[in-house]
Amino acid sequence: MIWTNAWGTITGVGRVTNKKISFRMHMDFRTSKGKVIHMLAFYDPTQMNEEIKALEASK
Repeated sequence: MIWTNAWGTITGVGRVTNKKISFRMHMDFRTSKGKVIHMLAFYDPTQMNEEIKALEASK
């Protein structure tokens, strides 16, 4: 069993709000026999939650 760790910054533009977003993320992947069997992601969901609220309000 192998764990692989990745760190990065996610950037993009909200599809509904058209606001630029940027947040740091840390991800852990556990692999077995060459396949990912478990994935963990650690990040602050504030900006994504705002976009989800805007999408729900637009319906």
